[in-house]
Amino acid sequence: MKIAVVTDSGCGFTKKQMEDMGIFYLPLQVVDGTNTYFDGIDKTTEEILDMVQSGKMLKTSLTPLGIIEELFEELEEVFGVV
Repeated sequence: MKIAVVTDSGCGFTKKQMEDMGIFYLPLQVVDGTNTYFDGIDKTTEEILDMVQSGKMLKTSLTPLGIIEELFEELEEVFGVV
């Protein structure tokens, strides 16, 4: 049996750290008014914290469903049934 571990960026690790451990990574969305960033991809955790400390009101949201579906389709091809 093959097992794949998937986590989102709320885990506190970077995408590279997750990839180095063989863990699949889904970025949360961070919304700054009209701009949307992917946590750990478009903005680092440090950059997001700087935005908060500068007084910006941020919202977070799940990874877009299309990206989640793409990952699980990839996992199904590699690992079989998901």
